Amino acid sequence: MTTIDMSSPNCPSSRSVSLKARYVFPVDGEPIAGGVVTVESGRIAAIGPAGRMSLGSQIVDFGSAAILPGLINAHAHLDLSDVEQPLGSPGMSMTDWIRQVIAHRREPSFSASQAVAKGVEESLSLGTTTVADIVQPGWRADVSANPRLRVAAFMELIAPVPERIEEAERAAAEHLQSPGDRLVGLSPHAPYTVHPRLLDN
Repeated sequence: MTTIDMSSPNCPSSRSVSLKARYVFPVDGEPIAGGVVTVESGRIAAIGPAGRMSLGSQIVDFGSAAILPGLINAHAHLDLSDVEQPLGSPGMSMTDWIRQVIAHRREPSFSASQAVAKGVEESLSLGTTTVADIVQPGWRADVSANPRLRVAAFMELIAPVPERIEEAERAAAEHLQSPGDRLVGLSPHAPYTVHPRLLDN
């Protein structure tokens, strides 16, 4: 899997480049056999069959491969990317499973920054270019910073009882004021873990 970022300094240098492959998967139509994607000044200018396209000044032929849009992971927990095997066991209760997730994050050897870095690299290696990451309080924008991956950070809110609402609201406010140009938002965990008053606020 190769990810091409046309805004990257590592992309083909020509201002007009045509990318050829055995198949091209456009967003709004059927796969195109023998397809071409022509890019001009870092933006897609045309997509179609090779025989019907005027090619750019530079041609990159990927051969027996497929070109498809960058994939989007709409709900990720990058800080759990260090988990080699699924936590828990078949048939266990959700409450017990959540306790294992919490325990994992509290292990002395756990490093959120290392786990996120691993998740970023895995995402890119599989063709993912955009991730909606569900983050925990204390998230830092620099942890997942990578020019090849767009990461939107959604703070996970959990407050099942009124006593935890104020703390959750404070974390939410701090998160929404995070410095930098990273897209940030809020992600209430679930109806049974978020008090209705917090949702109203």
